Amino acid sequence: MALDILKTGVDGAMGIILRDDTIISMGPSSQMVLSEFVFQPEQKQMGMLTKFLKGTFTYISGVMAKLDPTSVKVETPEGMVAIRGTHFLINVE
Repeated sequence: MALDILKTGVDGAMGIILRDDTIISMGPSSQMVLSEFVFQPEQKQMGMLTKFLKGTFTYISGVMAKLDPTSVKVETPEGMVAIRGTHFLINVE
């Protein structure tokens, strides 16, 4: 179980590579919460819940989404994104 809050400033940017090779890029004035991240494929234990709260994000799914797409959840204030081997850009006002 994880609970990491990631923020960028008005001139900031951040790139994150998770253990399953998921890539998340955050633009200026962005905020996200990584509520859950478990990647133990040998034990068949996988799960990720990330919440994009505000700002701009690019998401490229990693190994977990390929092995078990239903274990990956991306939420925004407006709804949830279904992950099926996905690459997307999102702006949250």
